[in-house]
Amino acid sequence: AFGQSFRVTEALTVDATIDGSRTLGGGIAPTEPINPHHPVASGGHLGESSLGEDFTALTLGGAWQKGRWSARVRGEYRDGETANRQGVTAAAIRQLGEGSVVGSAMRWTKATGTDGASSEIADAALSLAHRPAGSDFAFLSKVEYRSDRIAGATAGSAAPVGPSRLTIDGDARSSRLIGSVSGNWTPRDRAGRERGELGLFVGLRHNFDRFEGFDLA
Repeated sequence: AFGQSFRVTEALTVDATIDGSRTLGGGIAPTEPINPHHPVASGGHLGESSLGEDFTALTLGGAWQKGRWSARVRGEYRDGETANRQGVTAAAIRQLGEGSVVGSAMRWTKATGTDGASSEIADAALSLAHRPAGSDFAFLSKVEYRSDRIAGATAGSAAPVGPSRLTIDGDARSSRLIGSVSGNWTPRDRAGRERGELGLFVGLRHNFDRFEGFDLA
């Protein structure tokens, strides 16, 4: 494994990594552990049961920070013996004031196995937090979109599909919008002592897909 960071400007930093694994001998099957009765702990391989898979992984990313803004983006490509994967992650934060911040994040990952099975995940979120020091009121709100797609999958077999929240046979997709607001109010008297506490949480989830004519909301 090799990694390097470059300071382009005071605000911008670029980093790149290369990682790989090659079996020198022994002919370890990439889809089978050495001992089938022992749980596999492969530490980051695409498939949960991939112990001896040869692969090469490349990443390229950048970070930018200036004033009240900070942002980061990272791209990844992995060429593996049993599956290939590519993905992008990004995030940005804006400090609105003391104790107040707005943030956003997105992630996209797609994996394709040598048998044609594939999975795809896409997430995007926007959040707002307000909790100044000494304030009686604080809240956190978040809106998130999630999408999952799989094709040619086999239920219970993670290795050919890659990361996915769907665990069924065949093809499937699921997309939903999730929103939530959490608030807390702690009134104080003139001496600064807490006189009570009131909390409120409201959440909403909407599904965009229909299953055999059935609309689940």
